[in-house]
Amino acid sequence: MRCFLQNWNWGKGNSDGRSGEGTEEIRKKQKKTEKSRTEKDRTGKSRTEKAEQKKQNRKKQNRKSRTEKAEQEKAEQKKAEQEKAEQEKAEQEKAEKEERTEMKQWTQAAIVGMGALGMMYGERIAENLGAEAVCFVADEERTRRYRQMDFAVNGHVRNFTIRSAREMKPADLVIVAVKGTGLSAALDVMAPCVDSETTIISVLNGISSEEIIGERYGREKVICCIAQGMDAVKFGGTLSYSRFGELRIGILALGQAEKKPGITRQMRLKALEDFLGRAGIPYVTEPDIRYRLWGKFMLNVGVNQTCMAYETNYGGALAAGKAYDTMIGAMREVIRLANAEGVALTEKDMEEYIELLKTLSPEGMPSMRQDGLAHRLSEVELFSGTVRRLAARHGLEVPVNDWLYERICGMEREY
Repeated sequence: MRCFLQNWNWGKGNSDGRSGEGTEEIRKKQKKTEKSRTEKDRTGKSRTEKAEQKKQNRKKQNRKSRTEKAEQEKAEQKKAEQEKAEQEKAEQEKAEKEERTEMKQWTQAAIVGMGALGMMYGERIAENLGAEAVCFVADEERTRRYRQMDFAVNGHVRNFTIRSAREMKPADLVIVAVKGTGLSAALDVMAPCVDSETTIISVLNGISSEEIIGERYGREKVICCIAQGMDAVKFGGTLSYSRFGELRIGILALGQAEKKPGITRQMRLKALEDFLGRAGIPYVTEPDIRYRLWGKFMLNVGVNQTCMAYETNYGGALAAGKAYDTMIGAMREVIRLANAEGVALTEKDMEEYIELLKTLSPEGMPSMRQDGLAHRLSEVELFSGTVRRLAARHGLEVPVNDWLYERICGMEREY
């Protein structure tokens, strides 16, 4: 017991003996620990603050990026809207321009040829639209000659505007009204009258003038036209007629769609309809103008050549006899040829044209007979000449047209 107490006292005493020194060390350690903890806390706080700062910086950067992106998107959207507005404006201006082109009202026609049809149409245009709306264009020699002539239509004196080719400017409409034999020269004369907006119609007989004109000036400028039902007769500067007739107009298929921008043939056709209506020239717009063209060709091959070959008029060609049989035979050969060319002409078409002939003055005569009386070369090459060439291509025999061709060529050799 004593021993235990002693030992206890020794241990207590030992502890008490070192209490100052041990406490100081403990304090130092505590301070060091606290300092280390404080430094750690500071370090941790610093890291946290840095992390927070980075986080805030990232947020600011993201906000800035989003703002810049939004501004960029806004600018791009504004640019796109501006481009769209400019494109819509350009399209609108283009549409308005095309509309103006389509709706443009023609004011000037130039006629090449002062034969019966040329004078008849020129007189009607001048009467209804004014003298300034139409002029006749010719080469220098013809211009001088025409200006020295006196003109009359159905007994009324007419003063026409006649200009040489060098005096001409582009016209809205060019009417080609020469004989087939004069077409080549007419194409040269009319050159100053034609620009990109000019439309051309031909009132020549036959089935080839539109193609020839189109090859020279562009097929898109040509509206197919057929003059029929008139009984106009012209000698010198005097024209007389009792039936004005009409024009059949339409678009001849090109075999492919139009690719060139600008004025379409449909626009040209619409403008032509408007002009003819204001000018008082009767017309019919044909959905199948090729069919109508061949019908008129059939009529001309029959009546024009028959009147020339038999030196007669409409009345003589329609009277029962050899002349009438020749006329019918020639027309039937054209029907067979048209069928071979893919055009559905029939006997019914021929009968309708014969009925049309009966409405004309019996004393009237077609252009070929007038050429014969004036000892001018006729359009025989446009009629039986064309029939013979196409028939040879298809292996068809055309004996009536062979005879008419030889007969008329023989008459002309005697001039």
